[in-house]
Amino acid sequence: MPQLFSWDERLDYLRRYGSHATAYSTLQPGLEYFDMETVGYIAYKQIGTFWKTTHVLGDPVADPEKKSEIIDAFIQEFHRSNFYQIQSDTAVYLHAAHGYCMNECGLESVIPIENFSLEGRKMQDIRRYRNVCERSGVRVFESSIAAIGAAVLQRISAEWMRSKIVSGNELAFLARPLTAWDEPDVRCFFARKDEEIIGFAVFDPIYQNQRIVGYQNVIQRAKNNVPKGTLDYINLHVIEQFKHEKKGFLSLGLAPLVAMERLPGFDSPFIHLLFKTFYEKGNFMYGFKRLEFHKERYRAIKRKNYFSSHSAFPIKDILDGYMLCRVLTFKNMWELVKKQIAAIRPGRWSAPVFPKTKMALQ
Repeated sequence: MPQLFSWDERLDYLRRYGSHATAYSTLQPGLEYFDMETVGYIAYKQIGTFWKTTHVLGDPVADPEKKSEIIDAFIQEFHRSNFYQIQSDTAVYLHAAHGYCMNECGLESVIPIENFSLEGRKMQDIRRYRNVCERSGVRVFESSIAAIGAAVLQRISAEWMRSKIVSGNELAFLARPLTAWDEPDVRCFFARKDEEIIGFAVFDPIYQNQRIVGYQNVIQRAKNNVPKGTLDYINLHVIEQFKHEKKGFLSLGLAPLVAMERLPGFDSPFIHLLFKTFYEKGNFMYGFKRLEFHKERYRAIKRKNYFSSHSAFPIKDILDGYMLCRVLTFKNMWELVKKQIAAIRPGRWSAPVFPKTKMALQ
């Protein structure tokens, strides 16, 4: 199906129906679109030379009453499709109507802004970070990329990524990359110390019926050697700002592959095992456990997200998906294979070790 909508028309559909956390990411550069008049659109990307696999980003940005209609039309055109980070209703429909497997793929952390409080023992780490930043003279303010300068953000990003255990390139697809320009309704907050910008965070809007009802923290970066907890201090300022604006919630995004449970009769045992392997053995590619630990500090509400596939054994599709996100490369895929072999046959693996490929946490 040809792409029918302009960028502005998709933004209009987004403002009407973009109620899930990944919705705004569907506007990132490089995606393809399946458009349906009066209904909405599906954002996807195909990868592969001879055997293409189709990867859908999030739920359809579409009228809820007609969502099944656009899903049916999409699958009719793209039979071998995989849906990432979708909500339960979409996953259940894909299973019931098209026989797709439905696997849990992680937990989204959501903070109800009105009830957020730093009181209690569980919030002591966040309180400590706040106190450290206040004593160090850190100040948080909102501004635009144009006013601050894209070069400032890019320098901070480069320093941030070099400092990570997993670092090197911008992530894409599931975690949208940083842009060098301001985007409609996107909010940017900056941390300053001694007149120097030392960190920033970007928040995408979440809509409902043309209104912004919440935001998602999609990108956060800081320079090396800043006061500990600077990025958390930005979050605290943002929560207070959004509370004043009477926004409903702040999503901290997905902790991928965390706390996944089996769904007998709905899921693929193979996909579940593969995801658990990535979570346990793949932290040299992406900091799954570190990201989970960071989000746990906020004691947020957890929402399950799902992955749906046309096949119970979509090995190439999942590997293509991780490459699409820039998490997986041939080198670190080989590292993962070696780790699995070493776990099965300890002390029997002596192949040469590739240098670790690094990737930034968003």
